[in-house]
Amino acid sequence: MSFVTMPPQLRTLQSALGGMVLPLGILMLVAMMVLPLPIMLLDIFFTFNILISLLILMIALHTYRPLDFSSFPSLAFGGDGFAIGVECGIDAHRS
Repeated sequence: MSFVTMPPQLRTLQSALGGMVLPLGILMLVAMMVLPLPIMLLDIFFTFNILISLLILMIALHTYRPLDFSSFPSLAFGGDGFAIGVECGIDAHRS
């Protein structure tokens, strides 16, 4: 079995962008709360939120040991943050 190694340029790009995922996600979440978004986009985000919640629930129900799904608190926290952002976006659109 042979393993494919990444070229050094791609590795440096991945390490540079890897540190930017969380700050960009938080920035997009705050922007979603403040800026009025189109109704269609809010519907897509709401549907995506339900799908992610169901996925987390199904994974949690099908794990045999608690340590098999040790990232659950982080995923639950991120999912709640996204849900709050969607709800604030919907409320901002109503007013």
